[in-house]
Amino acid sequence: MDLHEGGRVIDVSVVVLSWNTCDLLVRCLETASAEAERCAADGLGVRLVVVDNASEDGSAEAVAERFGDVHLIVNESNRGYAPANNQGVAVHPQSEFVMTLNSDTEVRPGAFGALAGFLRGHPDYAACGPRLLWPDGTTQPACMRFPRLATLLAYDTPLERLWPDNPWMRDYFCRDFDHEHDTDVDQPPGACLCLRREALPDPCVAFDEQFWLYYNDVDLCRDLAKGGWKIRYLADAQVVHHKGASTATFPAMARELYMGRIRYYAKHYGPPGRLLARAASRWRAREERRRVMRMHRHDPQAREAAVAELDGMLERVMAATAAGVGAP
Repeated sequence: MDLHEGGRVIDVSVVVLSWNTCDLLVRCLETASAEAERCAADGLGVRLVVVDNASEDGSAEAVAERFGDVHLIVNESNRGYAPANNQGVAVHPQSEFVMTLNSDTEVRPGAFGALAGFLRGHPDYAACGPRLLWPDGTTQPACMRFPRLATLLAYDTPLERLWPDNPWMRDYFCRDFDHEHDTDVDQPPGACLCLRREALPDPCVAFDEQFWLYYNDVDLCRDLAKGGWKIRYLADAQVVHHKGASTATFPAMARELYMGRIRYYAKHYGPPGRLLARAASRWRAREERRRVMRMHRHDPQAREAAVAELDGMLERVMAATAAGVGAP
């Protein structure tokens, strides 16, 4: 337990990453603050940390004005998902648990207490995640199994297009998963993930920062599993998730997706994984090239610009991943 800020005990440090989702962020903090108050009444100290990645929509100003009890970090530039989350993780280094919480979420009553309570009562578990809900209250499929080499042959390839319900995709996306009951999982979503700080190799670092935007949460869970830890899905802990609110407006999303995938396979499967992931990314980019050419078939100038942008993106991805893990 960490004694900070007026002598309050901080058991759970909740890190909320913010990037141009002001309205959703305010709603997230309203629900998270209410849940923190409920936890305090039960003797569980919860502290909220917001890391704003240079939002341009007034997000940081809204937090400073409306949530004075929140620890706010304002970055001068967009540092990405993994580096910015690590900034928040380092704020309360002695807290027993640290939780990542996306800004496009709403915390249902009892969620924080259930997640922290499970880890406190099960010392062989490193992490746990809640059931995610769509805004209409229905369950959002979110848990996944670790990507395998076979996943590369079925995801974003002709096989997926011709045989979308192939067994490799069913396995990867956990299409057989029962969201109604608690169970051990490979990878609950990072949208809300409660971590035992003791399980982290460094108490101030949760994510490998080479995974700037994508594959950081699956990489973290893979590392925890390799360390002998277990991870749990809790059906009764519930969080509403407005999925993709930030990434939908991020212009370099495709580049970072390719980059994260290649680096994940390089890290966990070595040179064969890196080569296969690079080949899969090239194939996917060629498919996208055909799509944009069809889209702009009546506008040669727009077609040329779109193809040049796509080709340039692929070239940058290939250059950045040519040396394997840790390439800049």
